[in-house]
Amino acid sequence: MTDYARLERSVAYKKGDMYYFTGRGCKRGHIAKRRTTNGSCIECERENDRKRIRPITYYKSKYRENRERYRRYRKTAYNKYREKRIQETIQWQKDNPEKVNIKNSRWRKKNSGKVNAQTIRYRTRKSRAEPSWLTEKQRIEIREIYIKAVEMNLEVDHIIPLKGRNICGLHVPWNLQMLTKSENCSKGNKYV
Repeated sequence: MTDYARLERSVAYKKGDMYYFTGRGCKRGHIAKRRTTNGSCIECERENDRKRIRPITYYKSKYRENRERYRRYRKTAYNKYREKRIQETIQWQKDNPEKVNIKNSRWRKKNSGKVNAQTIRYRTRKSRAEPSWLTEKQRIEIREIYIKAVEMNLEVDHIIPLKGRNICGLHVPWNLQMLTKSENCSKGNKYV
């Protein structure tokens, strides 16, 4: 403990000190420094903290004893507010596009391996979704759609997704459409 000159609380408060020392014992008999804001003895605070803070083993044992109850509670609480949380997240993302972009770019830099794997997976899905009976004229038509989309600052989307939940489309000209980035992101992997 650092030595504090004997000081009254009002003087310590005016000086802007966090602690003061009177040399007198507290109601429990501790002769220790005290907090300027509320006058409480530091040793008393430590004792109270020790009583209040339970060891982590206590919480682990409580969880083990009531594991199913905790799981049920978490599941019901999650389901109860799920839609509300989703709507709040969507709204926050709309209100803060710069923060979302920064967050996403950081994630992509941090997880470049996952991004590369996802890109390769998408490309292989796309190549598998391109049927062997597709003519050269139709392949050129697909290329032209992509070129036109870039010129118009749009994105090419598959009307019937290549990997949908219930249906999978083909990478053919009549399954492609041009959408704005926001429309494409909101559509996602759904067949609308």
